[in-house]
Amino acid sequence: MTLFDLLPWLLGIAIGALVWWHTLGARTIARRAARQTCRDHGVYFIDELAFRRLSLGRGRHGRGWRVRRHYDFEFYSRGDRRYSGCVDMVGLRVERVQLGPHPEPGDSS
Repeated sequence: MTLFDLLPWLLGIAIGALVWWHTLGARTIARRAARQTCRDHGVYFIDELAFRRLSLGRGRHGRGWRVRRHYDFEFYSRGDRRYSGCVDMVGLRVERVQLGPHPEPGDSS
């Protein structure tokens, strides 16, 4: 077996490693954004981030194609009831973090 026989396999492994590394980076950025948004709103992030969707979309100002990712997470504001939130990303940029309906911290109703 020559180097040219191995080249497609090595190239495939390198591309796979690059995709894996990029995905881990995006997940870390999404988790940080979700945690910060929860902190800003006075609620508590539950340390789980679930990948839900991957698609292709236009980047900022419609230029170029970017990987779009959608993550879901849960948080709580008081007690043990969980609420849902989500993070949308374009490439490695957070596009939106949204918290689902929940009682405000300190609200006794």
